[in-house]
Amino acid sequence: SRRCRLEAEARALALAPPALPPRGLRACTLANLRLASLPPALLDGSQLPALCQLHLSGNALTDLPVTGAAPPERLAVLDLSRNRLAALPLAVLKLGKSLRRLGLRANALARLSEGVAALRHLEVLDISANQLRALPLELAALRRLRHLDARDNELARVPWGLLQRGEGPGAPA
Repeated sequence: SRRCRLEAEARALALAPPALPPRGLRACTLANLRLASLPPALLDGSQLPALCQLHLSGNALTDLPVTGAAPPERLAVLDLSRNRLAALPLAVLKLGKSLRRLGLRANALARLSEGVAALRHLEVLDISANQLRALPLELAALRRLRHLDARDNELARVPWGLLQRGEGPGAPA
């Protein structure tokens, strides 16, 4: 199959380019651009149905656009590291059917939404270097989660349910 990839790195853009890449785009890297916002079509599955990877690290994002459209059904990797997110964007929670890897390292997260349980296929979650004081017990519901990086936060404790996940009958193999 034909691969389509977009990569851009620059300095001090305020807004992503309004023209969208081709519908066959599979991987998109808009890193270190200092983007404050994104065009809603970037998370619209009808506009980018083949999108599998979206790398948005090193920008100035405080949220992601929420559209009425279905998200890209194949989006498995989303990297939002090194942005200004104070909360888990609602648009991320809409990716529950496809998302496997989520990078949220080095943002301003003080709390992780209980809605994270909607990301039921998540295998890797990096929430390191934030301001988290607690982790929601709902993380234990993520049965496919194999790697959780929560280093360099302000955690006072880890929910017992997370520690017990790998033990006992019915635990994932």
